[in-house]
Amino acid sequence: MATIIYVKHHFKKPPTVTAEQYAEFKRQLALNPNAVIDPSHKITFTRHYKKRLLWLLSGLLMAVITYFVFNAVYPERPDSFMLNRFLLFSPVFIGGAIVFITVGGLLLEGPSFATYVMDRKRYFDRMANTIMNSADYPAFYNSFYISSSKPGAKSQAIPLQGRKSPVTADSVATSVFHWIDQHYWKVAIVVIALYLLNRFVFKLDLF
Repeated sequence: MATIIYVKHHFKKPPTVTAEQYAEFKRQLALNPNAVIDPSHKITFTRHYKKRLLWLLSGLLMAVITYFVFNAVYPERPDSFMLNRFLLFSPVFIGGAIVFITVGGLLLEGPSFATYVMDRKRYFDRMANTIMNSADYPAFYNSFYISSSKPGAKSQAIPLQGRKSPVTADSVATSVFHWIDQHYWKVAIVVIALYLLNRFVFKLDLF
């Protein structure tokens, strides 16, 4: 029986911030409320999956361009097999295969990685907020590590006042895959519904 192997990502809380680190973070945030205190902030969704996204774009362009060229050269379907026609159309199959494999891999690994990125961001946003609103290190430690770990305590990320999170292609991709990770069953229902809608209503010849 075939086995599909893929990586599932989880956010693990980093070691406790020391008094020296607290002082440095507080200094940075005092100078710039948008200062990034997450040491792993450069590990983003698009950077992590850069090669796969490039493969996806390449496969998609190959399939689409070849399809339009093919239809321009052979506007009508012949009754018999034509080798030249088959060879010209083959990049569509290759591009489609690349897209299928890449999308499949992203759907397996991407959602959990996006959730890891979101959980990491919430954690450090809450840390930055707590640092900015604490008088000293003991107050920060008690609020961030002790109070939040008590049963029933909510660990919600409260954005810093004046702290901005710009909308980028990376943030959109992360949000989409995070949503998929939280709502897999909804995605499955939508895919099945679209298939049935096309199968019995629109009846488009997609494949």
